[in-house]
Amino acid sequence: METDKVLVCLPFPGFYESAYSEALDAEEEQHIENAVETDAWELPDELRLDADVFITAICNARHAISSGYEIIAEDYVAAFTHFADDHCGVALPLAFESMTSPRFYNFETDRLFAHASRWSVSEMFARSAWNGHALLAELIADTFTSYDGFISGYPNALATWLEKPLDDWDHNEVAVLIVAALAATAGDKLPAFQRTLRDGLYDYVTDGNTISTAFEATIDWPHYDAAIEAARAARVAALSVDDPDYVAPAPRCPDTGDLFAS
Repeated sequence: METDKVLVCLPFPGFYESAYSEALDAEEEQHIENAVETDAWELPDELRLDADVFITAICNARHAISSGYEIIAEDYVAAFTHFADDHCGVALPLAFESMTSPRFYNFETDRLFAHASRWSVSEMFARSAWNGHALLAELIADTFTSYDGFISGYPNALATWLEKPLDDWDHNEVAVLIVAALAATAGDKLPAFQRTLRDGLYDYVTDGNTISTAFEATIDWPHYDAAIEAARAARVAALSVDDPDYVAPAPRCPDTGDLFAS
């Protein structure tokens, strides 16, 4: 049964050693730095935990990495729509469909799928035709020409593509069409547009709180908090061995003076 939805495999760098995995790593590093700074502000020297303690707690509490990845992936799809509007003046509503990840990142990375409307795909085809599909032909050749170590499953000539009805184009073919059409609409040369697209999508995704939300979704915070509390209790227990009368002071209020200054 025909549907108005068309599946698209959007161009996406994935999460293996990409800018998005680096952004998640940076968010984790910032959390650890903040935790160390909070200790330095609120607690006396003898109760402060080293950064290694927080790092270990984070590593042991990390779970559901896919949940964080999916948060970023969903925002990436929304960013694609915003980019098409802002940079190209094109309405291209997309809806997140799914993300697939390989078991091992030896030969492939994560793939991101979205739904576009059949009308939008037809509009992209018409825009690509403005310059005789010149950019589409270029992108097809760049993407689907076989070389040593890569065997393409698609023809690399525009004429062969145009022999097939647009309704029969698959998720990879539609994705190439969309990129070529947006580049043609923007009046950009293809390599420059691809760089602008990559950088623009990254800016959209990272300008808000998407990365922090994704990071938080990957951590079992009760587990993390329990580990920190245990480390703190062990520190107090060790101090009590040397000084049986030792009583851990309450954390100071950030609005008061330095209670621990000599």
